[in-house]
Parts: sequence; structure tokens; C-alpha cells
Amino acid sequence: FEMDIIADATGSASVTMGSTKALAWVSGPKEGKGRNDLKGNLKCKFSLAAFSTYIRKKEYKRDLKMREFSKTLKDIFDQIIILENYPKWDIELNVLILESDGGYKSAAINAASLALISSGIFMKDTVVSSNVGIHDNQSIFDLINQEEKFNIPVLNVAYMPHQKKFIYVELLNAKSPYDNANLFLNSGEEACGLVYDKMENFLKFEYLKQRN
Repeated sequence: FEMDIIADATGSASVTMGSTKALAWVSGPKEGKGRNDLKGNLKCKFSLAAFSTYIRKKEYKRDLKMREFSKTLKDIFDQIIILENYPKWDIELNVLILESDGGYKSAAINAASLALISSGIFMKDTVVSSNVGIHDNQSIFDLINQEEKFNIPVLNVAYMPHQKKFIYVELLNAKSPYDNANLFLNSGEEACGLVYDKMENFLKFEYLKQRN
């Protein structure tokens, strides 16, 4: 974890999980033009750097992934940010994947969560994320690209540790045989708990020292 790394952003952070690295930064709150809303407006932009993966994907596929996950990030953080505190204001959240070797969605969500903390934006809870695969009834946490290609169920989750609630769940390879949903969700909760422990320790013992 690293925070406050972009000087002209309201808040910023980078998260490295294995060989995947995400950079996130926040602009605002700033006055929205012609807005009369009773709460703020969150704008999210997610990008995959063209050089982030070993295998170059077709441009249209990369663009589609970026648009879809931009919407997912907005759906997640619309529920977390206390937008009522920012009426008529815009908050812009940007996330860029610099390196990708599996689990880029988890790294993006974790970086976005830390960037919002860095910015001082009011939130209902921290958001942490991880992905989990199940193979022979064994859980695999934080899969790399090669593992994601196996024909096994993979769960991407975002979790609110204080409210003990999933805020985002995505199941991949759902057609592969798997009938123990509780094990899957429990594994996702455990994986997010491990991420949150590391994030909390960083914030308490490293980040606060840097700020002081």
C-alpha cells in the first residue's frame, strides 16, 4: 500500500497484490455545473493500461471491460460514500491498472477505497476486495492470470468489514460443477478479512506516522 502519491489530487493510493498494481486518485469535491441535487454526484473512470498485461487484448475488448467496470465501481462506491454530505458537488474517482497478473478488479477496489480515505471523503465503511477460486473443495485466494484460466468457479467480491456485508459479488465460470455456495462465500469473507487486516495495520502504523 502507498498513499498520497499524486500531489495535485485530493487523495491518492496505489495497491500491489502479487504482480498486479492499481493506482487510484480522487478529484473534488468540486461544484457541479448547473446541479441542484440534494446529494453529491460520483463519477468513476477505470482504465487498463495498454502495457499492463503480457498478452495484448484487442482494443474493443479492453474498452468494453473498462466501461463495464467503471460502472461497477460507481455502483459500489455510490453505496459507500455519504453523498448527502456533498450536495451539488461532483466527486471524481479514477483507477488505473498499471500491471495485471490476475485479480485486477480486487486491486482496483482496494486502491479506490484507500484513495477515498486519503482524500477525507466521508464513507459509511471501508471497502476491501479479493477473489477466490475453488478447486477440489479447496479455496485459492488472489488468483493469478494462469489460475483464472482454469475451468473452476471464481468469485470476485467486495466486502464491508464493519457491517460484515458483501457489497459486490461476481461469479465467473458458473457452469463448472460446484454446489457449496456457503463455502464459497465464507472463503470470500475470509480473503477480504485478510486484506482488511493488512490495510488496517498499514493505516494505523505506517500511514499515520507518515502524516505526523
